[in-house]
Amino acid sequence: MGGVLEGLRVLDFTRVIAGSWCTMYLSDMGAEVLKVESPGTGDVMRLQTPVRNGECGFFIIYNRGKKSITLDLKKDEAKQLVRELVKSCDVLVENFSPGTMKELGLDYDAMRKINPKLVYASISGYGQYGPKADLPSYDVCIQAVCGLMSMNGYRGQDPLRIGMSATDFMAGTVTALAIMGALWNIRKTGKGQYIDISLFDCGLTMLENAVPKYSWTGEVAAALGSRHPSAAPHNVYKTKDGFIVIITIENKAYARLCKAMGVPELVEDPRFSEVSGRLRNVDELDAIVNSWTGKLPTARVVEALKAANLAYGVVRDVRENVEDEHSKVRNMMPTVVQPRAGPVTIPGCPIHYSETEIAPLRPAPLLGEHTEEIVTRILKYPKERYAELQKKGVF
Repeated sequence: MGGVLEGLRVLDFTRVIAGSWCTMYLSDMGAEVLKVESPGTGDVMRLQTPVRNGECGFFIIYNRGKKSITLDLKKDEAKQLVRELVKSCDVLVENFSPGTMKELGLDYDAMRKINPKLVYASISGYGQYGPKADLPSYDVCIQAVCGLMSMNGYRGQDPLRIGMSATDFMAGTVTALAIMGALWNIRKTGKGQYIDISLFDCGLTMLENAVPKYSWTGEVAAALGSRHPSAAPHNVYKTKDGFIVIITIENKAYARLCKAMGVPELVEDPRFSEVSGRLRNVDELDAIVNSWTGKLPTARVVEALKAANLAYGVVRDVRENVEDEHSKVRNMMPTVVQPRAGPVTIPGCPIHYSETEIAPLRPAPLLGEHTEEIVTRILKYPKERYAELQKKGVF
């Protein structure tokens, strides 16, 4: 398998996105991830669209390369199997509602008695403690509560969800980072530890400069669309055949843009010569930029911006990125072959090491595909005992 985490074993009790996103990265980096699912149904993401031949695109992305074991955690025999698996695992990740693992007798206090070096991470909506800890939640709920939706969209319009599961992805990534830190810390202490990550906390970090601005001025950040509170121009502009993002941060970049647009006199225009003025007069400035871009095809705008060494981004869709040469060269649109769905293109792993290659992405597992392998190879149960537990409905 290879990878920087080769030899690391992860017991994965995650569902939906945040937790699965975390263990996806651990798997991409070479860890052996054992995904525990409920018999019959499994992770609810298996049921989300798009689906081909019973396999879901969402599930394939978040669970590529993992091994699936089904366990009915209501049965004592299943819990005993978990306790035995924990002995050989380095990491456990779960994103049940707070208190669920304790009710099952599989919480951190119970598991560390079995394996003192275990790193145990819990991901939840609001964390394991606090007034909101017991509230059910999903990413869109957290985007609303933490303030992200109030800052997304356009002034005067309804709050708007960021167009993907932003706090799920942030929480999953932060958890993977926290796990790396805890594993490193074992070198110093010889002990594992518990990690508590919440989508809400991660969402608050994404408010960035809106927080100190409120602290200093009492001003509440409003939705700005594609504009920025500290830079102008900073927006999406229409061309003759599409849209393009143009951004300048410094006065020097603004001056280069003016020359590229053929209006060098605007460099010294008192309305726009400093960032503060450009922000005050942003409507006028955006109108000037739009007037320039709107007369030209995108390729001509890009040519002018490139020549001026300015930051830009042509607005593209999924099809263009799947077929993009840069994406392919960086292996960011690989194809995996699923047991039932066949070949499917998915977003790749964005980590590129100089000395250690990321192993080619492997397919996501079918429900319970590796149950027998895990029970007989890792736990070394005789096949007769496995068959006996299977008859009892443990799997």
